[in-house]
Amino acid sequence: MNCDAGKGGSGLVEQILMQTFDIWYQNSDGSFYLYLIRNENQMLTATKRQLDKPESIPVPMKTDPLSQRLVSVDALRGFDMFWIMGGHPIFLGLDNVFHNKGTAFIKQQFDHVEWFGFNFWDIIMPLFLFLAGVAMVFSFRKRMAENASHKAIWIHTIKRVIILWILGMIVQGKLLTYDVNLIEFYSNTLQAIASGYL
Repeated sequence: MNCDAGKGGSGLVEQILMQTFDIWYQNSDGSFYLYLIRNENQMLTATKRQLDKPESIPVPMKTDPLSQRLVSVDALRGFDMFWIMGGHPIFLGLDNVFHNKGTAFIKQQFDHVEWFGFNFWDIIMPLFLFLAGVAMVFSFRKRMAENASHKAIWIHTIKRVIILWILGMIVQGKLLTYDVNLIEFYSNTLQAIASGYL
């Protein structure tokens, strides 16, 4: 996107109030639009015009890849991974040291409820699955913006499902025992994520 405010060299606010400027916008399909913004009697008006072959196309500035990420999703994923990778023993150890009602309550939160209700530990896996679903939206949208075909997206998805399923069987499904009586087909969070892809 490029803003051209004519000859004025003043700040953006003054340019909006005093001059006419245009905004170029390129869609993911390659089409271009020109938005003409004008100030008429202290009222801003906008006119949209599609350009099939603009004479000059502003060169987009390279952006930092990190700036294109959704920080809230990354932060929540990091929070969830902290507990999955073993952050909970730190808090379990509090009860061993202090052993009072507060630390006992914290310790209880890191145990699964058998049937009714839930503890903090019961939301870790569902949260991870939720984040995987959120990430899918951005992943598919990026591939579609790169003009990937639906067939290519499906092939990529099926490959990922197969890989996650096999890894799940290796981690907890006893696949490497090579004993059909011990192997469990569905036993892991990775397989739950794979199912979610479909």
